[in-house]
Amino acid sequence: MRLPVTPRERKNSLFCDVDCGFTVMLLGDSCTGKTCILIRFKDNTFMNNNFISTVGIDYRNKVLELGRRRVKLQVWDTAGQERFRSLTASYYRDADALLLIYDVTNRASFEHIRDWLAQVKEYAKDEVALTLVGNKVDLDIRGKLGQMKDDNLQRIMTFLSSRQVQNLAKM
Repeated sequence: MRLPVTPRERKNSLFCDVDCGFTVMLLGDSCTGKTCILIRFKDNTFMNNNFISTVGIDYRNKVLELGRRRVKLQVWDTAGQERFRSLTASYYRDADALLLIYDVTNRASFEHIRDWLAQVKEYAKDEVALTLVGNKVDLDIRGKLGQMKDDNLQRIMTFLSSRQVQNLAKM
């Protein structure tokens, strides 16, 4: 038998009243750190050297207090492997925001952003918010970051480290 919900439980519940909700999808090649970003955001922990390959799609919910408003975010972590792209593309149209993640130490993951953008253009709604995220900035990237520039993508670009929580709050 379940005991009555305490005020504290009600406040922390994902099923309580919220003012609004948004769906955010993390997209990008395999091994770019999408799952680490999700775990850091939701649980404030880092999966140190524990690689977990996402199969299909996984998601987490989190309610944020922004001023006097309660905002529910449902963050979807997608598989980066090519074989899952047709599955994950079917979810694009439900997203309010898409984070295109690349690994700043892996040039190929940056170059594949164009492929991800093509899928977004084909499947996502026109008004979806896009942000390009360079992840793993805590790693030794001297010279690599400067080489990965695209003037057309600069307006939506940001950098973060899920290991060091660097810039995660801005997202």
